[in-house]
Amino acid sequence: MEAQFIQPNTSIYSSRSLGVENRQEPTVSLEQLLLRINSNENQAGLDLQQFTAAERQVLSAYFRGQNGGNRAPQATLLTEGFDDITTLPGAGYSFVNVSDAVGLTDWFQGNETVFPAQSGGPTSYIGANFNNTGGTIINNFMITPILNLENGDEITFWTRSPDASTFPDRLEVRIDPTGANTDPSGPASVGSYTELLLEINPTLVVGGYPDVWTEFTATVTGLAGAVDTRVAFRYWVTDAGPFGNNSDYIGIDTLTIEEGAGGGGGGVSIVYAKDGGFCTSGDFGSFPVDGPYTIAPGNNVPSAVFAGDFDGSGTLFGLNNDNVSLVSIDTATGAETVIGPLTNLATGDTPTGLAWNEANGTMYASSFGGGSGTNIYTVDLTTGTLTLIGAASNPSGIWLAIDNSGNAFMADLDDNLYSVDLTTATSSLVGALGIAINFAQDADFDPATGILYMGAYVGGGVNQFCSVDTTTGAVTQLGTVNADCAELTIVAIEGDGGTGGGCSIVSDCNLSDVTPDDATSPDVWDRPFADGTCCSGLGPVSYDVYGPFTVDVTGLYTIDSDQDGGNWDGYIFLYETCFDPLDQTTNFVAGDDDGPGGIGTSQILDINLTVGTEYYLITTGFAAGDFGAFTNTITGVGTASCGGPVVTYDDCSGAIALACGDSVTGETLTATDSGGNAAPDVFYKFTGTGTPQLVTISLCAATDYDSLLRVFDDCDLLNELAVNDDFCGLQS
Repeated sequence: MEAQFIQPNTSIYSSRSLGVENRQEPTVSLEQLLLRINSNENQAGLDLQQFTAAERQVLSAYFRGQNGGNRAPQATLLTEGFDDITTLPGAGYSFVNVSDAVGLTDWFQGNETVFPAQSGGPTSYIGANFNNTGGTIINNFMITPILNLENGDEITFWTRSPDASTFPDRLEVRIDPTGANTDPSGPASVGSYTELLLEINPTLVVGGYPDVWTEFTATVTGLAGAVDTRVAFRYWVTDAGPFGNNSDYIGIDTLTIEEGAGGGGGGVSIVYAKDGGFCTSGDFGSFPVDGPYTIAPGNNVPSAVFAGDFDGSGTLFGLNNDNVSLVSIDTATGAETVIGPLTNLATGDTPTGLAWNEANGTMYASSFGGGSGTNIYTVDLTTGTLTLIGAASNPSGIWLAIDNSGNAFMADLDDNLYSVDLTTATSSLVGALGIAINFAQDADFDPATGILYMGAYVGGGVNQFCSVDTTTGAVTQLGTVNADCAELTIVAIEGDGGTGGGCSIVSDCNLSDVTPDDATSPDVWDRPFADGTCCSGLGPVSYDVYGPFTVDVTGLYTIDSDQDGGNWDGYIFLYETCFDPLDQTTNFVAGDDDGPGGIGTSQILDINLTVGTEYYLITTGFAAGDFGAFTNTITGVGTASCGGPVVTYDDCSGAIALACGDSVTGETLTATDSGGNAAPDVFYKFTGTGTPQLVTISLCAATDYDSLLRVFDDCDLLNELAVNDDFCGLQS
């Protein structure tokens, strides 16, 4: 049914709640609430631990208004103040009421006797109420004009219900992902508006719909690209109507739709995040680092875990403040496993930060609250034991983050960024963040790009996901998380620091190996095609990295791969300088699927490799489910070496001179076989004094393989003076 617009009166266009015309002020004023925030802001706890639900609504409305001016400018696609809703159909809006029995009202001009508008004249908003149905189900749509939308675009509006209403309301924001724009056709129908972006009071609880003007932001998701489509506001209430237990009166004001920062996609890192529970009961999940910033899949983790980060093995750890322990977190389910108590946590402190240092393979933590300032620790990941390094000069460091090179930073609740010396815990002011933060926060570096990202929490549910300039401290606001209603206690970006400027690499320097044994391994990717273009779409596919490796002679080399005698369909790729599985095209050199032996073999033939350049050989499957053992060989004009320079003393003429008392460390991984046994070898030389001497040569300090010692009198290797095998275990 299409709407007819009639000016409201105080009967059918009113609220069911008693006393709505005499709006009561909150029992605590906004000024008093702000004073409480200022007194509590040095606490690392959650917002909801300090304020009641009604108080949080007041704060939420205030902070949304304050934070609006902080947002980065974006192109505006639509703006509507609802000053005169009779003009809306001519502007392309549609109003479709498909309730079970269409009632006395539809969408109508705001009724100032219920409450005045959020902005403009007192009636400058659009309303809907319990009289939308004469039955028990309200299904009433306000649909915008057609807009060209993309994932990441933002829909912002203000809404509220009457004070202290005892008849719950619900509102949904939806889009049509196809652009078909098919109207709903019945009391349960959504038409083609199948993508739900936001739902206010989904379970229809009393007090679940804000009773002060509150701003909401819905981020566009679910589109395959740019789509000409429409946004639908669905007033959707069951057990509704004049005689139902639900439905009262809602208003919508100041609608704005803006272009966003983008909708994510391939080649970006994933942020694992936990909402402290302001708007949920503790959702844990993930979102792309470049948006949209909606936590998915939304696993519920109600415990108070403050701070989290991945270690070098890809395990996510967190600091649980409920039982003051170190926990590991399953990223698929959010399930926690307690490692052990945070032994040696400073008395009275709350844990606030957790950060992995890729440069030295150590986890660090921070805490404050006991009066000794911000304390910095190392963390034993096997027991949870903390070792105090010292106290930083800033009093209330709320998170800790460390880049790939070992440079540490923390934000303080004084709204500044500090650098931290991890050897002494000394902190130095970098600069102002440019955003007022309160309560729990977290941040992490993207190991693939080196950019620092922060889940900044303002208060009242209002938040911003930001990048942070580590040279000035200033944040750049990128978007809001969970429609601007989340307090992130964990922000952890998965990846390995690696080498070469933040490459995400995993390598064991073995040319013969086994790829991860199933597609749920963390080492999976969407592989490119053989020409380096992205991407196959046949993943996730397991992969193994050999590298970085170098060659000792510039020239042509051939790389062959045998995939377990042809038992599985493999693929090989070669990258130079850096390999990042999330950026499949950058630094690509060559690739091959089926080599001369057909399926189960691969070959990169006569590729020119240069001395001094680091290369990465990737062995992977053709598609998900293709994995297994493999053997790769690299042959050519010189020798390839992984994990270090090519050995130059694997020939007698290049032997390294030793003197009595010397101790050396070496390797045979990249050496050649000089004969005598089928194993690579290296040479050392000793020159005596000219008189008889007793000389002991020992490998008993331990090699990680079965070693053999042989002694010759010259480099023709014809006169063997001594030999020993297994004098001390497998060592000689």
